[in-house]
Amino acid sequence: MEVTHATPPHGENPSFARFWQRLTAPPAHLTDDEAQRRARLLNALLLIIIPVGWVIIALILINNPLAIRSADTWATLAALITAKGLYLYHRRSGKTNHTALVVVLITWAIFTITPFIPATRDALVYFNIITLLIAAIFFNARFVLWLAVASALTMLVLVNFADAPRWTFTRAFYAVQYTAAATAMLLTFMNHLQGVERSRRHRLEQANAALRASEALLEQRVLERTAQVERAYRESEVLYQVSQSINAVQSYVGIVEAIAKYMDDPQANIGLALYENFDKSSATYFEMVALRPANATQAVARDRRFEAHRLENWTLREIVVVEDMNTTTLISPEDIAFYRENGVQAMMAVGLVLGERVIGILNVTSSTPRTYSDDERRFLRAVADIAAAAVERTRLYHEQVQVAEKLRAVDQMKSQFLASMSHELRTPLNAILNFTDFVALGMLGEVNDAQRDALQKSLDSGRHLLSLINDVLDMTKIEAGMMTLFLEDDVDPHAEIQQVIAATHSLIADRPITFVKDIDADLPHMRVDRRRLRQMLLNLLSNAIKFTEQGSVTLSVKNRGDHLLFAVIDSGPGISEAEQAIIFAPFRQTERGVQHAGGTGLGLPITKRLAETHGGKLWLESTLGEGSAFFIELPVQAVETPITKSEAAYA
Repeated sequence: MEVTHATPPHGENPSFARFWQRLTAPPAHLTDDEAQRRARLLNALLLIIIPVGWVIIALILINNPLAIRSADTWATLAALITAKGLYLYHRRSGKTNHTALVVVLITWAIFTITPFIPATRDALVYFNIITLLIAAIFFNARFVLWLAVASALTMLVLVNFADAPRWTFTRAFYAVQYTAAATAMLLTFMNHLQGVERSRRHRLEQANAALRASEALLEQRVLERTAQVERAYRESEVLYQVSQSINAVQSYVGIVEAIAKYMDDPQANIGLALYENFDKSSATYFEMVALRPANATQAVARDRRFEAHRLENWTLREIVVVEDMNTTTLISPEDIAFYRENGVQAMMAVGLVLGERVIGILNVTSSTPRTYSDDERRFLRAVADIAAAAVERTRLYHEQVQVAEKLRAVDQMKSQFLASMSHELRTPLNAILNFTDFVALGMLGEVNDAQRDALQKSLDSGRHLLSLINDVLDMTKIEAGMMTLFLEDDVDPHAEIQQVIAATHSLIADRPITFVKDIDADLPHMRVDRRRLRQMLLNLLSNAIKFTEQGSVTLSVKNRGDHLLFAVIDSGPGISEAEQAIIFAPFRQTERGVQHAGGTGLGLPITKRLAETHGGKLWLESTLGEGSAFFIELPVQAVETPITKSEAAYA
C-alpha cells in the first residue's frame, strides 16, 4: 500500500521533510490509502496548533506578564495540553482508527469552550471557520451544514446578549494571533491538498508505467504465442504431408522413404525394425526391414535379424535419445557396445506402439556424436504413431495379398476341375441320351407303352442333368473370366422370342397359368448372341412358371431406341428384401426354391453375367406376396464386355 506524504509548509529541506514525515506518520495498523492521508493531515493540524499556541502564550506574557493569571492564558495552555494528548492518542498503534474520534473532540472543544472565554469572543468567527474547515476535511456535507447552523446560532446569541466590545489593542492583538493560527492551519491543509495531488499524479505515472510494461509483456507473450502457433501449424502441415505420403505406400521401404523425405537430415541413417510376430513381449528377435542410409536418396529393404534381448530393458513407449555413446548413461553397456559395433555414435529411437503392443522400432542414427533439437524429437515421436498404423496396415495388406493368391490358386483349381468334369460328364451323357432316344423311337426293336414311358422319363431326367452340367460349365467359365459370346449381326428378336414362347408353352402344360405377351411390333434387329439371348429369357420364364402356382406370367419386350427392355412378370409369391440380396449369388436359392427341390441356384447368376457381358444389365423388382418382375436391358448393338475373374468372384 502506497503512503501519501504531505509536504510540510516549512520549505523543501530533505532532512526536515523526513523529520516532518515521521512526526505526521499515520498509525501503523492503517492500510487504506485514504485513511492514511486523513490521519496524516490530522497529525499535521495538531502539530501546527501546539507551536502556534506556545507562540501566543509567549506574546501574551511579553505584552503583559500578569496575564499568566488570566483565563485566556490558562485556556490556551489547556488547549495545548489537549492538542498534545489528542496527538499522542491518535498516534497509538491499535486496531481501531481514532481519526474520526479525535476530530469530533477537537470540533467539540472549539465549539463549546471558546465562546465562553471573554477574550476569545471577538475571535469566535475565526474559531468557527477553523471548526468548519476541520469538519469539511473529515466529515460529510450534512455534518458540516449542521455545524454551520449551530455556529451561526451561537454567534447570534453572543451578539445579542454580550456587552458591546470595545476595540482595544489587546483585542486587536488577539485577533492577529487567531488569524495567524487559522492561516497556519489553512496553509497546512492547502499543502495537504497539494501532496494528495502529487501522490495521485505519482500513482497515475506508476499506473501508466505498469500499463506500458504490461502492454510490452502482453505483446511479447502474443509474439511468443504466435510463434508457437505458427510452429505448431508448420509441424501439423508437415505431419499431414508425412501421413499422406505414408498412407500412399504399401511397403516398409516406402514408409521409411516417406519419413526420410521430411526429416531434412541427409546425414542420418533412418531405420525401421519389426519384432517377431509384431509383439515385443513375446519376440525372440527383431528384424531390420528397411533402411535409408546416410546421403542416400532411396531406402532399401533389409532382412538383418538381432536378438530381442539386446534391447529388452527399453520400454520404447517414450523416445530414447543418445547424443554421444561415449558419455551416455541412458542405456546399458551391452546396448552401447551393440550400437558401437554397428557404427552408431548418436541416435534417437522410439517404439511403434499399437494399443498394448510394441510392434517395432523407428530409429535415427548418426556415425558421429550430435545434438538433436526439440523439433526433431517431436517430429520423430509424432511420426512413430503414423508409422505404427502404416506398418499394421501394410502387414494386413500383405496378408490379404497372400490369402488372395491362395484363394485365386484354389479357385483356379476348382474352375479347372469343374470345367474338366463338366466336359467329361457331358460327353457320355449325350451318348446315353442319344441311345435312349433311339430305343424309345423303336429303332432298335419294338417297345411297348410302359417301356416307352420309362424311356421318356429317363430322357427327361438326362436332359435335366445335361442342363445342370451346362449351367455349371457356364458358371465356371464366368468365374474363370473365360466367358465369350458369339455375336451375330442382324438377329431378328421376334424369331428368337417365338422359339422361347414355344418352349414356355410346354413348361406351362395344363397348369392354371395364363401366359401374357406384350411385345412391340417394331423391334429392331440386334447384334447379339442369339443362343445366350434365348438362354436368358428361358431362365427367367422357367423360374416364373416354376414359382407361380396359379395366375399369370407375362413376357414384355419394349423398344427403347438404342436398347431393348425385356421383362418377365409373374403373380407368384414374390421375394423378400433379404432374399433379393442373395438370389444372384452362385448356388444360393430362396427358401421357396429349396422347397421346390429343383435347380442349382445358377440360373439367375448366369443370366445376370450374360446380360452384363452383352453390355446390359439385369435387375429385380418384387414385393412379398404380390409377385416379381425381372428386367433385362440389352443394347441393340451389343459390344462384348468381358467380365474379369475378380469381378465375377465379387459380383
